[in-house]
Amino acid sequence: MKKFFMYVIVLVTLLFIGYTVYYFVQNNETISSTLGEENQIFLNVGETCDLPILWTKPYSSTKVYDDENVEIGDKEVLSYDSTTKTLVAKAGGNATVTITPSNTKFGPFMFSVVVGDGTTNFPYYIKNDEDLSNIGKTGHKFTLNDSYKLVKDIDLKSYSNWTPIGDSVNPFAGNFDGNNRIISNLTITSGSNVGLFGEISSLSNITNLTLNKVSIKGEFDNAGGIVAVSRGTIRLCKVLSFDFENTKVDSNNGGIAGYCENLSINNGSSDL
Repeated sequence: MKKFFMYVIVLVTLLFIGYTVYYFVQNNETISSTLGEENQIFLNVGETCDLPILWTKPYSSTKVYDDENVEIGDKEVLSYDSTTKTLVAKAGGNATVTITPSNTKFGPFMFSVVVGDGTTNFPYYIKNDEDLSNIGKTGHKFTLNDSYKLVKDIDLKSYSNWTPIGDSVNPFAGNFDGNNRIISNLTITSGSNVGLFGEISSLSNITNLTLNKVSIKGEFDNAGGIVAVSRGTIRLCKVLSFDFENTKVDSNNGGIAGYCENLSINNGSSDL
């Protein structure tokens, strides 16, 4: 009988120690969202992103990345791959994502994912300099006829001679919403029609865009901060701190646009 009670005491002690360790370790882990106040992610069709979760000192039994932990509001817009732990943008639209860790001390974490498809309702979202430079590139999904929206400030300091978006053969014919963001350090040293945009057609609209620290120096036919040749609409755009020099005689130059046909510039300003 004594042995039996000894076994019981040992078993209870081990269970107590095990539970104590479990409780201590589990309560030592932390799970949090890496998103800021906007609590929103912008993707374009075909893009993926990791779940915005910071998980430190994870406990082995806690589940965060399994299918049952991640709920997608609109599965036609967005899907979740638990193997790679990534969100996959499928179609233009807005989807709510809810992440519910099995450790109920944390979460649930809820945020929205907006997916761009190049339409006016869900434009392609420009998040960095690479996105911007890809507009109109041969073979890229960002065509010259799509709609775009800037969602981050962009620094072009890594481009020593920016290639303008659109030219006289293939002008930009889409919409570009600067979203009151700033593109800085645009530098151009050679070309014919130069600016952030080379040429825009009568179908084009460029709005709410600010350029800062622009340097355009060389010999050009047409030169402007926002666009070299404009046949479209430019509205609520600014060019700040413009360092400009065009050595070509009889060229067309301007802070916002170098040459305008059917002038349509509303509420624009330039430091030129």
